Amino acid sequence: MKPIDYACALSNAPGSMQILRNDSSMLVDPSNRLVADTLEQEWNHKLRILADAREQRERSQQQDRLILDDAILATGSSQ
Repeated sequence: MKPIDYACALSNAPGSMQILRNDSSMLVDPSNRLVADTLEQEWNHKLRILADAREQRERSQQQDRLILDDAILATGSSQ
């Protein structure tokens, strides 16, 4: 399994999700469970990637804020 590029996943997610929503293949006859199950798995996989990307972005932003706060405190205490 290849590593996930979270920045790419976030930037492409809205378009990908819209394409999946509008894709006529998403309208599956319930009697064809194999196709429906496969499409549902694909949809859920994309939702997991999006959730992971959002969590990664939030962790990164939080870490950036902590680094900046520490730098500001260090600058203020050295004056």
